[in-house]
Amino acid sequence: MASTSLTDSEAAFRKQAAHLGLAQDWIDGLVAINVNNLGKLAFACSQPGQPATDAEVQQLLNNTGAVRMVTVGDIAILKRMIFEAQTAVISLVRAQSDPNSDPSARKLPAAERNARIEAQRQRLRGMALEGLLRWRIASMTPSAA
Repeated sequence: MASTSLTDSEAAFRKQAAHLGLAQDWIDGLVAINVNNLGKLAFACSQPGQPATDAEVQQLLNNTGAVRMVTVGDIAILKRMIFEAQTAVISLVRAQSDPNSDPSARKLPAAERNARIEAQRQRLRGMALEGLLRWRIASMTPSAA
């Protein structure tokens, strides 16, 4: 089943990487080596709180097996993604350790919600997933499940 956390969502990872301008072959290469979400990316080169060096990021990109030259721009984009991933992981850990935090009140990341809706469309061909039905599927609330 798909993940409910921004840090564990492959759809959110792919969307953020594309949004920042990382080339599709780098994205596919990272997913191929199982760095397929922000939670894994946060620890791929360094641990949260420690910035990744250019050499570490270049080595990660070289490990993808992509047949293109690593550019300064590629390194900059991935360093930004790593920073955002580490920030998201730290935020998630803080939220989970808060005793007043209700896990059922957390929202799905938009990319994850859209990926679930599209997967649902593929499984239920011929059924229109619009209006209230779409909202219930997308929100995945216990009353709608």
